[in-house]
Amino acid sequence: MASGSTRTAAGAVFIVALAVVVAANGEALSAWLMLWAFGGLEYGFAILGVSAWLLWQARGQLHNAAVSPDWRGLWLVVPVGIATWLAYLLDVRIAQYVLFDAGLAALTWTLLGPAVIRVAAVPIAFFLLALPIWNYFEPALQAMTVRATALAFELTGTPAFVDETHIYTPHEEVLVLAQCSGAQYFQAGMTVGALYACTGFRSWSLRALVLAGFAAVAIAGNWIRVYVVILLGRLTEWQHFMVGWGIFALLLAVAFKAGTRLQRREAVLPHVEYVAARGTAACPTEFFIALSALAVVATLLLAAGPIADRWLTAPPRDRAAKIAPISVRAPWSGPFVPDRSWQPLFAGAQSQAQGFYHGPVGDVSGYWAWYARQGHRSQAVNQSNAVYGPPWEPRGGYAGVYYKRIPVANQHFLEVSETWLSNPQTGAQRLVWHWYCIAGRDVVQPWQAKFTQLAGMLHGRSDALVTVVSTDARDPGTAKAVLRDFVLTNFTTIHAPASAESP
Repeated sequence: MASGSTRTAAGAVFIVALAVVVAANGEALSAWLMLWAFGGLEYGFAILGVSAWLLWQARGQLHNAAVSPDWRGLWLVVPVGIATWLAYLLDVRIAQYVLFDAGLAALTWTLLGPAVIRVAAVPIAFFLLALPIWNYFEPALQAMTVRATALAFELTGTPAFVDETHIYTPHEEVLVLAQCSGAQYFQAGMTVGALYACTGFRSWSLRALVLAGFAAVAIAGNWIRVYVVILLGRLTEWQHFMVGWGIFALLLAVAFKAGTRLQRREAVLPHVEYVAARGTAACPTEFFIALSALAVVATLLLAAGPIADRWLTAPPRDRAAKIAPISVRAPWSGPFVPDRSWQPLFAGAQSQAQGFYHGPVGDVSGYWAWYARQGHRSQAVNQSNAVYGPPWEPRGGYAGVYYKRIPVANQHFLEVSETWLSNPQTGAQRLVWHWYCIAGRDVVQPWQAKFTQLAGMLHGRSDALVTVVSTDARDPGTAKAVLRDFVLTNFTTIHAPASAESP
């Protein structure tokens, strides 16, 4: 078989294998596209376009690279396939997206060879910037901004005290909202830096250095922006916008200037281009059989997880397992008719219960969601699940969530996720605590819940119970005392509503 025929056969087999993998991941990819189109993540289309452009720019190198299927690519296909199965089993969307991109790289290496993946690696890696991950940086960026702004006050002679996202000075109180975290600047800096690193540098070490530099510039630029806006006093939203992006553009210019120096340094190094010699197959039939077998193995490994999840992990159809609001101990009383002005959202639960309770120091709303068996589209920890729905929103933005340890008894601590909510329509505020009981074990962090769910499956358990309690939070100190008293008084029953028994 001539080399041209080899390339044609390998390309055709690759396209068929890729189509199968895309079809298997169709549900997750459709959800990803919906986020781009209707979820406020329009940048995904831009990233996809840039990745396609980078691939088009490398078409000459792809034409010169030898197409030689490589069984060593299975060393990447196998772990990616196993991880994909786990990502679908535990319903972790972000992992599904990342592993689809990794599977694309593994499939390229296996069916088209190392020379091709060397060229295609950059566009494939750049596509990771389209992941819906940037909001996850908001809590850390917000906390960093608070600390940096407080330090700037100290360095300029103004004493400052930090309480979570509040900065107190002798003259004023500053609330650093999630919108002030600089996540949008961080995303823009990372995207611009990645594009500049991919197109302007050949060395992977220099590319990493440039990317880190642009990320640092974006973070520092937001710190400067917040401090400058506070010093300038009351500004309109448009002025905030102009100040922020003006500082960001100025610092980007400095970063590009430093990058040109690195480019000149790299230019003196010998430019070594990898060009593999074109090979020919000794026997057309043997080549095609080997290529097809390799494609079948790689495709099955990458597509088995999504397919198995869709058909083998469906949640139970019967809803026989019912739960009811707990009965509380004196001096607490209830349950009474629940307060529907605040409603958690947990999709796929086999049963839900809600109750309202009176206590000596305040009132508490309780909510429970019971998953007798977690499965496809029925997970306690899911991106669509939340302890609030419209019109409620986190007070202070996304970083209104904190993790607390509550001492209960005999040096035992209950970890809870603490969320401060506000209702912009009525001005009401609520303090919410929630946690999960996965396969009989209390956990609070989403990643802990997923690993606990996996461990429970190994022991034949996939049940989950979500407990959510909330109270009025016009007085923050009183709100915490109310929830603490409710939890301590009713700890033995609060996370075990009637009929939510372990299997």
